[in-house]
Formats: sequence, C-alpha cells, structure tokens
Amino acid sequence: MITMRWKLEGREWLGAAACVSVLLGLGFYQFIHLPLRAGLQETAAENMRVRTTVVSVENYQNAHLDFAAFEKDLREQQTRAGHALPAQLEQGTFLTEIQQQALRHQVQLQGVIPGKVEEADHVKVLPIQLKFHCSYFALLSFLRDLQESDRYISVKQTTVQMKDGLLDCEMVLNIFAMET
Repeated sequence: MITMRWKLEGREWLGAAACVSVLLGLGFYQFIHLPLRAGLQETAAENMRVRTTVVSVENYQNAHLDFAAFEKDLREQQTRAGHALPAQLEQGTFLTEIQQQALRHQVQLQGVIPGKVEEADHVKVLPIQLKFHCSYFALLSFLRDLQESDRYISVKQTTVQMKDGLLDCEMVLNIFAMET
C-alpha cells in the first residue's frame, strides 16, 4: 500500500487555502446564491401579482362602501335602461311624445307612418316615418329633444329640403323594445 503524505509548508499552505477558498466561493455562488436569487425574483413577481389583486379588490370595495347607495344607483340605472329599451314597443306613448315635442317646438307634423315591426335577437324594431315642416332652429330643438329622450331612438334616414324659407323634412326613426 502506497500512502502519500502531503507536507505543505508556508506558502504552499497559503496557496492551497486560497484555492480551496476560491472553489468554495464559486460553489457557494453557483449552487446556493444563484438559486436563492431566482427564488427571490419569483417571490417578488408573485408578491406584485397578489398586491395588484388586493389593490383592485380594495378599489372596488372603496367605490361601493355604501351598499345601500350602490343598490339605489343600480336600481336607477335599471330603470333608465327599462325606459330606453322597454319590454313592449309602446308605440302610442312614443307617438304622443313625438306630437307633444312637435307642438312645443313649432314643428308642423304632416305625416306619421309606423312601419312593420322587425324582430332580431329578442329585440323588436319599429321604424316610424315622420314628415314635417319647420324652421331651421325648430328642427334643431326638436332633434335635441329626441336625443335627450329617455327612450333609445335611432335616426335611420333624414332628408331636408328648403322650401319658401322653411324646411320640409322626412325622417325615419327606429324605436326598440327588448323582449324578456
């Protein structure tokens, strides 16, 4: 059996200790420090995702602290939506409103012709053709009132012609009803 003895003296011990220290340092860096750093970055990213979720939930809760006020606001929105898209076309009510707006703005209705009800995707659409005679500013006021109406109204077609200083207008409006 051959045994080898290392006899290190002075500088050799110092060199060997330096080599072992460098190897231990590289091993620590490669096998401990780098994996811990990668884990730290993953944890920081997960922490940021959780923090973003928490902030979103807190913002939602802060926006709806007063649940009674939130429910009241929701009911008002549902009421407005019900007026904009009622369950029935309510053609008579709408035509009465058109007539009242025309009288209010000095618009002379010459014809109101309801079209055929069309149905698509649980929505009823009723085209209504209006013929009227008015001034420019009366037309603007009439259209503004139509736009500000609670009911959702779509202007499908408009023709305007000048005649004797006044406007002859033809307009096709669509009113809608949402089947429940």
